[in-house]
Amino acid sequence: SFVLAHADQILEIGRNRYIQTNEVKRVAALLPTLMREADRLGEPVHLIEVGSAAGLGLCLDRFQYDFGGLEFGHSDVVLRVELDGDVDVPTRAPYVQRRVGIDLNPLDLNDPDDLRWLEALIWPEQTERRRRLRSAVRIRATVQVDMVRADASSAIGGVLDRLPTAGPAIVFHAFTLNQLSTESRSRFDGALRAASSRRSISRIGLEYWEGTEDWPEVRVGLTESDLVPVMQAHPHGDWIRAIPDRR
Repeated sequence: SFVLAHADQILEIGRNRYIQTNEVKRVAALLPTLMREADRLGEPVHLIEVGSAAGLGLCLDRFQYDFGGLEFGHSDVVLRVELDGDVDVPTRAPYVQRRVGIDLNPLDLNDPDDLRWLEALIWPEQTERRRRLRSAVRIRATVQVDMVRADASSAIGGVLDRLPTAGPAIVFHAFTLNQLSTESRSRFDGALRAASSRRSISRIGLEYWEGTEDWPEVRVGLTESDLVPVMQAHPHGDWIRAIPDRR
């Protein structure tokens, strides 16, 4: 009865809004791999998030983590992750130079409607996720993040070239590739490959990749064809597990 009574408003929201679930706990699933890449490439690193929504995930070094009882950081945002199998976890977050978010429709934390939309994307009974979102929003308000309104497949090369100082870049995304066409994904790969001749770049994704069974995977590399699976993860980052033996 509620839906029928508000049909016009609901249809208008559906025509003008994107599903942009900005669940910061997903960065906890990415962090072990991201930290290994930061160690390998050298710090500080530039962080670029594709499909960044409000850019909350780009504040990953401002959160507190608990990986199966191994804790570090101090923050109002505490990300607790269960471990399954032999998973190497970090003991700190990386040192970050610049943070850039790319999104077709960046969300503005100064816009009350955008904030309400972020909360509306959380299932009603998940009160802990709502508290976590509100805490992450407060942290994000204190952190400089450059938000770029663009198609990432067209913009990523320019974003990488405009980074102001030398240093490696880590490009990451979570549940974003399904929104890109095959052509866009190919352009994105080509732009990363071209930019890698001018700067050290690593790419990390948490996605339901083609051929992925049951659970999304964290993969690392540069282009889709050379990305290596390193672990499975819960879609909202509740747990991470070592990749099972597929032989």
